[in-house]
Formats: sequence, structure tokens, C-alpha cells
Amino acid sequence: MNLTKKDQLLLGCLFNNQNCISRLRNVETSEWNSLIQLSQKHLLGSFLYQRLKELKEKIDIPSDIIERLHPTYMHCAARNIKLFHELQKALQSLENSGVPFILLKGAYLNEIVYKDIGLRGMEDADILFKKEDLRRGQTSLLKAGYLTDNDQLSIDVHWYLEQYIDIDMKKVWDMAKPVLITGVHALALSPEHLIVHLCMHLSFHHQFQFAALRSFCDIREAIDYYHSDIDWDGVISASEEWGVSNGVYLTLLLVKELTGAKVPQGALENLKPASFKSEYKEWAIKQIFHQKEDEPSLSPYFWQIWKEKSVLKKFSLFLKLMIPTQEFLSQKYPSSINTKISLHYYMIRMKAHIMRYLSVYWRIMIREESTLRLVKEKNHTLTMMEWISSADSRLPR
Repeated sequence: MNLTKKDQLLLGCLFNNQNCISRLRNVETSEWNSLIQLSQKHLLGSFLYQRLKELKEKIDIPSDIIERLHPTYMHCAARNIKLFHELQKALQSLENSGVPFILLKGAYLNEIVYKDIGLRGMEDADILFKKEDLRRGQTSLLKAGYLTDNDQLSIDVHWYLEQYIDIDMKKVWDMAKPVLITGVHALALSPEHLIVHLCMHLSFHHQFQFAALRSFCDIREAIDYYHSDIDWDGVISASEEWGVSNGVYLTLLLVKELTGAKVPQGALENLKPASFKSEYKEWAIKQIFHQKEDEPSLSPYFWQIWKEKSVLKKFSLFLKLMIPTQEFLSQKYPSSINTKISLHYYMIRMKAHIMRYLSVYWRIMIREESTLRLVKEKNHTLTMMEWISSADSRLPR
């Protein structure tokens, strides 16, 4: 794998690689500075803080290095305490309303898996409802003061795990497990569905980019937490049923190789697609470690539309993106759930997309060199995405 020395050192520190211990004895001040900056870039400053505190018992680590990371940990803890205070009120409103819900990703992992309020940052809370309960759930949250522009906690509501992938949601709900979150009775994904969801979200939704290393930590910690309770045959079955086994295999392969996660070799071998090539792994590594900070933040569906050669097909895909279902619209604009005429919100959505993409279209039209290079890279990414999931052609319906 094409990793820099800094990347290797960060991985070693985060996941207690034995080779890292001898390497740390000879780290220069400038290297420590780079290591701290790299951990912050990957949103792993708190993780590094904890690991270095543990490693300090084995080797001599400069105290000022750990002290420099301490504010990152404390800031994360303080912010999470505030967010969980708001989350408790939001979840209590749902419990009082009798609306069943599943807490997804970061909020669940923080409370149940990590059990350390300062370790993992949390940008928002993701709550899954049954589709038939979506309006009731949103109404309950709105009455409690959430899903507004001024709320203290950003909540993303879902009735799907990934909108562009066909998943048997009844089975997901049937296998969900009861759990206590901030003192409120809730549901959580089964261990098997949790692992597949985390892998799918990273590989398909984020294309191994946003906070990818933190996602690897999530998957590794979830595997450690559930350990013997994980039915790996169930993981494989869910991956195949959801049509994401390629992405799940690639993610678990990298999690095992980069973090030392206890993924059974037999499970990996049974998951491995016949079409797998080493270039897919190299592409994912590049996505994780070699991101361009000045790259425009654009939806993968923008690039899908751009790659389509047929003008009619481009227009059809664009319309599907601009005019989604009422449920999808209410997810993006919750206040629209009590509005009979949603034209206003469709116009807001269209304006936001046009403003977001117009400058990029213009830079492509004038054949700006850096943008044309980006288009070429994204075309390659779409080729990779076609392998990761057969759902690459689906847009909001």
C-alpha cells in the first residue's frame, strides 16, 4: 500500500502497532507536529490523545505533545455533553409520542460502543423511522424544538439506510435490538446490520473520503464491542441482500489491514468478489489519505450526470435529482411536512443546487486545467463506484 511515513506512524499510534513503539523513540519535534496536524485533519485528535497517554507508560513521549492534544479532547467532550443533553430531550419526545425509532451511527456509537464522551466527535444525530411513521416522528421533533434552523442539535431523519440502495427495511426493523440511550428506550441496528451499514456508508456514500479513518475506528470498535455476538454469516448475507458486498468486502479488508480489526479471515474469503482487483484497494487508499482540500464539495450524482453521454438521459437524471418524493423533500426541509403546496421548497432546492454547481459547470466550459483534471479523476471514481455498488444509477425518486 502506498502510505507515507506520516500515515504509517499515525496508524501505528492509533492502533497500537508494535512497530510504532520503537519508531516513536526516535521521533523529532517536527514529526510530532506533523503527526498532530494529520490526526486533526482526520478528526482523530482525541483518539491520538488517548493512545499516546496509553503509550507513555511504555515509552518516553514528551509531555508537551500530550498537553497539546488535551484541549482537543476536552473540546470534544464539552461539545458532546451539550449535544447529548439536547439528544436526550429529542429522544424523550419521541418516546413520549410512542414513535419507534432507531438511533444510527455516531450518537449510538458514542453512547454504547466507545463509552468515552470525549473520544469521538459528533456532527449531528441520525434517527431512523419507519416510512409510515416519518410524519409523526418529524412532527414530534418539531414540537420539541428540533429540525429547525435555530436548534441546538442537528438531527437528520431517515426512513432508509441508504436511499439509492434497495434494502428490506422490514427485516432491518425486525432484527433491531432494544437499547437505552441517555436514559431513553430506543432501538439499535443488529450487530450484523450495524457493520454492513457502516461499511456501506463509508464506501458507497462517502467514497472512502469524509472522515474515513474515523469510520475505520468506528468499525473496529464495533467489532471489538460485539465480538462473539457477531454472526459473520449474517454480515455476508446482509451484504449480498443489499447488493453492497463489494463495498463491504473492500472496507473490511482495509479495516483489517490498517487497524488490525478482528475480522475473521474466513468471512473475508467468503465475501471476496471474483471481480476484485488490487487497483480497487489502491484507489480507496488514495481516497482516504490523499484528499485535495481545495476540491469542490459536490454530490457523486453530479458527476454521474456529467459522465452520462446522452443529453436526454442527463436531463432525465437531473429532473429526478431536482424533483424528489415528498418524503425526501421533508427530510431536507422538515417544515414542509405541514405544507400542502411544496412548490416553494422545490424552488429552494433547485436554487441551492444551481448555485452549488454553476461555478463548476462554468470552469468546465472554459476548460480550466485544474477542473478538467478533477473531471478526469471523478470519472475514474465513478468507475470504482460502479464496482462497489450496483445502485450507482439511482437518484431520488
